[in-house]
Amino acid sequence: MAIAKTTLWKSKPLGSWAKMKEVRRNIMRQLWETKKRGDILYQGGYGSLTSLPAGLGNCGAFGWGPQMGAIMRDRNLAVQCNEAAENMGLGPDTCVTLRVNYGSALLGFHNKARSGECLQPDFAWEVHHCEAQAKTAQYFSEFYKIPLFSLDMPVVPTTHDQESAINYLIVQMNDFIEWVQKTTGREYKDELFVAAVDREWQSSVQWSRICEMQKAVPAPLDYRLLNSLAALLITSKWRPGIPELMKEIAAEVEDRVKQQIAAMPDERCRLTHEGQPPYYYPPLLKIPRDFGATFIGGRMIFALHGAWQTTDDGIWQAAKTPQERGVKIKDRATALRALAELYQTYGQSRNLALLQFYKAEDTLNVIRQWKADGVVFHLDRGCKGGAAGYMVSRSVAQKAGIPTMVYEASNADPRDLTESQVIDRMEAFLESLGLSRLETDRKEEPDDREE
Repeated sequence: MAIAKTTLWKSKPLGSWAKMKEVRRNIMRQLWETKKRGDILYQGGYGSLTSLPAGLGNCGAFGWGPQMGAIMRDRNLAVQCNEAAENMGLGPDTCVTLRVNYGSALLGFHNKARSGECLQPDFAWEVHHCEAQAKTAQYFSEFYKIPLFSLDMPVVPTTHDQESAINYLIVQMNDFIEWVQKTTGREYKDELFVAAVDREWQSSVQWSRICEMQKAVPAPLDYRLLNSLAALLITSKWRPGIPELMKEIAAEVEDRVKQQIAAMPDERCRLTHEGQPPYYYPPLLKIPRDFGATFIGGRMIFALHGAWQTTDDGIWQAAKTPQERGVKIKDRATALRALAELYQTYGQSRNLALLQFYKAEDTLNVIRQWKADGVVFHLDRGCKGGAAGYMVSRSVAQKAGIPTMVYEASNADPRDLTESQVIDRMEAFLESLGLSRLETDRKEEPDDREE
């Protein structure tokens, strides 16, 4: 397949980058100061229903793992963390990103601030959205000897009974609120929760708008920039200031689209990447750049933190906030419903593991809507649910005439990556698209791994 795009696009760095990085640093500073403020610190709360504990005040969230960035910058340390978790019984069938962070707890630095102080979480909570993730939360609960609360996220396709799923989730969230008040001895303030749900909704919608603008040619951002922005939303989309920052970034991205400012000036091929990338190996996402190709995103990263409205023919559109739809979040009941709807009616992330339409045909919809010339599937050994069904998705894409590539690795275990094999396969794939290596010197971008 020959790629004929030869336009040299205008390009410049993202102006919001420095501000976004500083906001991330401030979030981490506030995390390590949680106990000094006298606030609650919890383990878990990654990715789903993140505003639920906000009624307790300015909580600190260990989430995915406060040391994840440091671990991924040091492959030897990442291996040590994985091995420590494996020695305690957490094998390859468990989520590798949570496993590597549990390993950091076993090695004694998961909860250790740069000051040397170790923070003790008050409780653990997690959503059974990813079963391996929820299981790891149980291990953290046992390690820190703290209470655990688990919620079951219904995985119900949008063609089924959404109302039952929403009500089921609301009951559980009410139970959590009652439980967390008894467990911590703290009053749960509904007004704080209401405001936090509103912010979580706003942040999710702005994320979808940013991702939707990736449909533009040339792409205003690339996968690495998206991944860095997404780090803000893992545990903090409900925090004050985050919706405003996401809106500012979205406005800048919109301006880039209008002016045809590209993430990569010599974009002549657009690729989607399905699955989490190997976080310890940033060069993988850069390989296509040497051939004039760019990763513009993918179904997983678009879905994980967004609020989407999908049409009957599979078109992804950024959803409207409750306020934009004329719905006022005014008390605990309306906030709980709005939060449940965010993840049941408008959240595509619950569909990531569904193996029929939502895993194959919908992946094809994303490839087409974002005008991708090819798709790369990561058969992630550390994320079984995420990788399940990718070979079916690949077959569907191939039948539609879309070039595909697969590689095997792990998003957080360097032992599962054979660099030479992946590089050779990626370069051969790019050459099969009619691309050749560019003879240009490109200034290296800043590293975008989570701090």
